[in-house]
Formats: sequence, C-alpha cells, structure tokens
Amino acid sequence: MIIVKLWGGMCNQMFQYAFGYALAKKHNDKLVFDVDFYANQPGHVGKRGVMGKEQFPNISHLEFISRPAFAKPFENKYLSHLIRYNTGIDISLFGNHFKMEKLHRYENNVKYNSGDINYYDGYWQTERYFLEYAEDIRKEFLPTPEVRNTVMAWRNNISASNCIAVHIRRGDYLNKINQSSLKQGNVIGDIDYYMRAIAYMQERIINPVFCFFSDDIPWCKEMFAEKLPKSIFVENNGKNAALLDLFSIAQCEHGIMSPSTFSWWGNWLRNPQKRGFVIYPAGNYYDDFISNKEWIEIIN
Repeated sequence: MIIVKLWGGMCNQMFQYAFGYALAKKHNDKLVFDVDFYANQPGHVGKRGVMGKEQFPNISHLEFISRPAFAKPFENKYLSHLIRYNTGIDISLFGNHFKMEKLHRYENNVKYNSGDINYYDGYWQTERYFLEYAEDIRKEFLPTPEVRNTVMAWRNNISASNCIAVHIRRGDYLNKINQSSLKQGNVIGDIDYYMRAIAYMQERIINPVFCFFSDDIPWCKEMFAEKLPKSIFVENNGKNAALLDLFSIAQCEHGIMSPSTFSWWGNWLRNPQKRGFVIYPAGNYYDDFISNKEWIEIIN
C-alpha cells in the first residue's frame, strides 16, 4: 500500500496527488491519502479543505485514511522541521516504510518496499515525479463542466490570439515567514521583474493582451493599469473563483509566473500543444526543483 500525506492548499495537494498517482502506477499498488492534517491545521495557514470531485470530477483516487501509528511521531513540529529542512528521512521497520522529503530536493529514485506500507510525507513539487504520466494527470485535473464553460466563454470573449496570463500572488506571501522561504524568488512587490517579463513578451509576441490574475487585483490595477492600458484585470468571485482563475490561466497562450504552485499548475495544465512562452523568477526554489526546462528564467 502507498499512503501519501495531503496537506496545504489545493495546488500543494495537486502535487502530492500527482506524485502518489505516478508511484502507484509504477509499482501497481493501492494508493490512499492521509488527510489528518485538515482536522488540526496550524492557525497561520487558515482553514483549507481536501480537494476532490467537487473541483476535479475525473479524479480517480479518493480513498482517505487516518494517519498510521508509525508516522505520528514525525508530526512533532520541531522534529519534522529539523528533518525536512536538513536531511529528510527514509526508514523501514517491521513492514512499515516512512519517507519524509528533504524540502525542495528532487530524488531520482524514490524508495518503495514491495509488500510494505509505504508512507510519504512531502511537497513533491516537480513534474519529474510524474512526467511519465503527464497526460493522465492533466485528465485527472480536468475541471467541472460549469467551470470549463465559464472559462471558455471568458476566453472566447477576448478578441486576441495571444493572451499572456500574469499571475501575482500577494495575500499570505506578505508575511515574513513566506517571504523568507522564497529567498531569491521573492518577487511579491517587485514591479521590475514583471515589467521585464512583460517587455520580453512584447518583443516576441504580436499584439499581446496581458490578463492579470491575483488575490490583490486593486494593487495590480494601481501598479500596472497606466503602464498597460489595454490589459485585462480578471475578477472572478464566488466559490469557484480560484478554479476559474486557475483554468483561465491555462487557457491563455503564454504566462508570467509568481513563485507560487498556483502559477505553476495554471501554466502546466495548458494544452501541451500550445507551447507558448512561460516566464518564472530566478532563485534556488525554482532552479533546483520546481522549474520546467521549457520555461524561461528572468533574474530578479
């Protein structure tokens, strides 16, 4: 059996799901998810739910279990922080195999013990873990007809063949903890990064239309409306707002990313036959782990 810990927001869960999906396919084993994190979430992350068929009706692995006893000691926040930020851990004992990822470090061969209960705790934020099954993953994460129809109506209403999705995440990224974790990739208020990325697109794309997506659209308007008078500031709302943003980004031909898993999935879910330009900010977080070899790095 393969158990993958689900934790964090929707796009973190998408990486964890894709990692588990690929591992289960590779080893022809049962896949289940530990969702105990959501019963006792840390206060600083807010209340987040477990993704499911309400967001992605094609998702095929939805069996949830409680955390097995052998994994519980590693939930101590001091112990897990020490392991995750330094060495990671991979131990096997009495038919139980526990693996905790070293933060943002890809492993070419993730250990799996046939016949054991294999437990995986991490973010797993790189397509290299599931690239072999990329077509499957895109199908797993297809939206509901309601979301798809709304997104397609929005995109068809734009009379342009080259839309560039500019994603700017602020919100929780404004706190010191998250700003520190982004290191060189911190472009939260870096207008220069976005303007250089925009200039890159303008030099290479005919009649580009810049579509801004953000959790702080008023700030985006203040910073960019005068600089880009023909730009579009997308203001989805309601229960499906995040999904509408995500799949609207995917329907744009090109993308300018913030250092965010939401940016990553929005651009990765784009039809691979539409191989447009995607720009991401430089920094160890991206260079060593989350970046895509076909995407373009711009130094902050």
